[in-house]
Amino acid sequence: MQALAQLRSVSRVARSQRPGRTTAVRTMAFVNSKQEQLCGQARKFVETWGSVASKGIDAAKKELSDMIADDCTFKADGVLYTDDLKGKAAILHALEREHGTYEHSTYYPVAMAADDQHNTAFVGVAWEYNNVGPLRSGAQPSGNTSRGFSIKQLTFHPSSGQLVESRVNRQMTAEE
Repeated sequence: MQALAQLRSVSRVARSQRPGRTTAVRTMAFVNSKQEQLCGQARKFVETWGSVASKGIDAAKKELSDMIADDCTFKADGVLYTDDLKGKAAILHALEREHGTYEHSTYYPVAMAADDQHNTAFVGVAWEYNNVGPLRSGAQPSGNTSRGFSIKQLTFHPSSGQLVESRVNRQMTAEE
């Protein structure tokens, strides 16, 4: 009960790129300052990963480079990544490849929660991609638009605050 009394949250309405349409309410809930910090780090990482269209690939890579530990691992999700990505260089190369194949028209955190005992944040990410580049094995781009929601588990180093592991726990698409 005491934890509920300390609960603080931040909500804001996110507008879609289409005028007059609200896409989601972004919510971040936390009980203590460590959880607040983890939610903030996760939000910043997700927003930066999705910002290539607005900032450009070089600017996004520069920002992400500071956020990602040298020995970071992205666990394979079986969709975009069939093998684990190990190391900052591999992850930044994957960012470039992903944005070359999928144009992100929407990619932002919708809800966040944190586990301060394990330096981990869980982020619900709403996304919309348009397939504009070759898929695996050189298959031609479909031009299809895919919409969905993924739940990311981001673990940060306790002292540096850099991302040390990323895992997509569930990815749901409109096609499912």
